[in-house]
Amino acid sequence: MYDPDRPAEPAPAEKVPAEKPRRQWSIQVRALITLAAVLIMTAAAILMRNAFLRIKEYQPPAGSIAVPEEEWGPNSVRAVVVEGNTRYADRSLIKAGRIYPGQNIWSVNKKEAADRILEAFPYIERVLVDTVDDNGVLITVTETEPVCAVFGDDDVWLVVGTNNQVLERIPVTGDRPLRILYFKGAETVSLIPGEQAVADRDFQLLTELMTACGEYEVDGIAQVDITNRIDIKMAWKNQILILMGDETNFNRKLGIFSSALPGIIAQRGEAVRGRFNVTAYSAGGTADAAFFTPDKSRQIDKEPEQEPENPAE
Repeated sequence: MYDPDRPAEPAPAEKVPAEKPRRQWSIQVRALITLAAVLIMTAAAILMRNAFLRIKEYQPPAGSIAVPEEEWGPNSVRAVVVEGNTRYADRSLIKAGRIYPGQNIWSVNKKEAADRILEAFPYIERVLVDTVDDNGVLITVTETEPVCAVFGDDDVWLVVGTNNQVLERIPVTGDRPLRILYFKGAETVSLIPGEQAVADRDFQLLTELMTACGEYEVDGIAQVDITNRIDIKMAWKNQILILMGDETNFNRKLGIFSSALPGIIAQRGEAVRGRFNVTAYSAGGTADAAFFTPDKSRQIDKEPEQEPENPAE
């Protein structure tokens, strides 16, 4: 029976789970674990360093450009392929790039290999070195084309590419180079293959002239003479000397020559020789007229002996 005067009984104490005893590591054990970790990390670093040095210092066996196949590993270069090359032996390009079947593929420095190939072969304008499937290396080259020849200071013709670099040196054996456009009067920059050939301004002028020739399908230009930049001359098949005047209106001048040439040939034959004057279309010209002057001599660049005739408007 409830007795209000009876003191209340204390609530039972809440049970707290006993804490598990923690494993205590001795100072000696901790030191051993730390030492082991340091030794493992040091050994791994040494192995990586040695592997890197072996890759970096790798040289192929003397007298060979390949590692014997029995010595190849899983990361060895399996094949080296060259594409776009028509002027040099593929083997020469591979050797210049210092890429060898059998070497570790991770040792191939693609940029350095491309730079070495570019330096060694002037007719190559661009090089791309890349790795392909099955541990192969692909060397893709883009060649430049010869566009003209200029006279060097030491009695050589300098063959110049579309990139305005010296492609090769040819001994002078006549007053004009054979089978290539003679760019007369251009300022040479270097005589060394692989370096810039002529001054930028001169090469730009030649590029504009040849672009206009292509637009009007004027083939057979054998010489461009810019010795006097207000009296530029072009030789068509060493038969007709085109007097261009100054550096203006190249397109119009060559367009007029292109239109008049079939009529000149029809009238005077395929062996026609003479001068075609379009200087009136230069800056400050006084008349819109072009003139052809026939000349039976073998020298198309000598002064004419008669007044111009047959205006070609």
